[in-house]
Amino acid sequence: MQTVGSVGPKEEANPLLTSPLVPKWVQEAVSEQPWRGALEAPKECSYAVDPSAIKGTVPEELRGTMYRAGPGRIRIGDHKFGHWFDGDGMVYAVSFNGPGGAVSYRNRWMLTDRYKKQERSGKDEIVGKAVWTESSGGWLANLGPPGNPSNTSVRAFDHKVLALSEGGPPLEINPQTLDTLGTVDYTPSFFSAHPKIDPDTKILYNVGIGRDWFRIFALDLYSLAPDGKALSKGRVALDEPTFVHDFAISENYLVVVITPHLSKPVNLIKAVAGLTTFGATFEYQSALGSRIVVARKSDMSVVADVRMPAFATFHYANAYEEHGKLHVLVNRLNGPRENLEDTFKDMYARGWNWDTYHSLWELALDTKTWTLESDRPAVRSPRSGKPAATFGMEYPQINQAYTGRKTRYVYVAACSTAGRLEGPRQGVHLGQSFGGVKREEGSGRDGVHYFDCIQKYDLETGTVETNLLGEGLEPSEVEFVPRKGAVGEDDGYLISFVYNNKKHTTDVVVLDATRVGDPPVCVVHLPTHVALTFHGNFVPSA
Repeated sequence: MQTVGSVGPKEEANPLLTSPLVPKWVQEAVSEQPWRGALEAPKECSYAVDPSAIKGTVPEELRGTMYRAGPGRIRIGDHKFGHWFDGDGMVYAVSFNGPGGAVSYRNRWMLTDRYKKQERSGKDEIVGKAVWTESSGGWLANLGPPGNPSNTSVRAFDHKVLALSEGGPPLEINPQTLDTLGTVDYTPSFFSAHPKIDPDTKILYNVGIGRDWFRIFALDLYSLAPDGKALSKGRVALDEPTFVHDFAISENYLVVVITPHLSKPVNLIKAVAGLTTFGATFEYQSALGSRIVVARKSDMSVVADVRMPAFATFHYANAYEEHGKLHVLVNRLNGPRENLEDTFKDMYARGWNWDTYHSLWELALDTKTWTLESDRPAVRSPRSGKPAATFGMEYPQINQAYTGRKTRYVYVAACSTAGRLEGPRQGVHLGQSFGGVKREEGSGRDGVHYFDCIQKYDLETGTVETNLLGEGLEPSEVEFVPRKGAVGEDDGYLISFVYNNKKHTTDVVVLDATRVGDPPVCVVHLPTHVALTFHGNFVPSA
């Protein structure tokens, strides 16, 4: 492994803008909105980071590897994938090796069937069907189900490191080299990229649609022992086939919001026949409302199925039980789902705005009657109930030791220029169109950064701490790593890949989670860039 990354005195311009290997339309897109440079495919590499490229001191107790996954590429030549989520999976690993703060980096493509087919073809066009993307070669090449990109998350479980995506079973990877080892089939259902592990029992809980035609009208709920053996399973009937990305667990329950982003069976048949893409068959049907489904963790039996006005969501922060109520901390999309989908379908041409970001919401259900008792912003004054003026955000994270337990702190990636939360739009009832989330008048604009800051929510006091990382710096989701011997919930570090859109490189930024607004504890300047990632996992050294 070579050593690279020493910091020179000269700051160079983004090399994408002058490279003869980059298409002109990509250069124009990046010039218009520099965050788009992080959509470009990185080269595979591995290296030890030169000590001179580390600003500050890597904490001696920070030992282990941060794994991250994302779409490594969303175009083949001039041919763009039909959706950000279709991009070929790439996994990244940053290892804090100690002693002396040694850091190493590695990234690898996930060798899925689709990726291998593309590489074998040698063609400058898309070869291989994806959920929103047609393969070249006409309808014959598009028969059957789409390929699994393995691009959404990385999770350590069952003494394995797994690359996850809703499109198929987990893909096991070598923890050191990131080489693809093969699929691991824990269940006949799809395996959500957001499994939850109970911190006390180490049991894994997950959800997924059935993988065969006769089981796509139900959402399977299941649990696995720490060794991967199946424990219990339940099933929730669906109005129509849908997409469920995430859920939450509390001490006794699993809870999932099923949004009305649905596909009709006749349209799915057309997709299987290669006449359209699977993604094109989905429509957001606000009039149906959203469903809050609650099941017992002990046997996965459903105890509640509550309808409420429709809202779109991808991610949850947590859930917990207190005083006879089940509290669910869930992201709520600020605007219509269709607006966000338009952005995802062409990231090189679309931008971000208040409607395409989220706000953290709290749903509270009475555990005796299973009625929805409250539906309001999660970060608010304990006295007045007024919502905190949080920025548009995504990717809520907590100290994983508090999964299913009452959480005080939530950490998010946010955009300071898109707007600040005012509150819910009023007068939204079941059967009506989605009302959305209002921003303070004059507090934001369209065409903004991807993200430009990290925020820490204090749900007890209703206050927010912000770290504006600096001009041209775009953070990803953070990973919370507890300090050795930690006593407080926020006693630890936050680690984030931060894209430098001026240099087309990525920094690994480490913040003190107790003082998020302070300058970073350390910054590791990588000489290469990391494409935009979704989710990951920090695995401590043994």
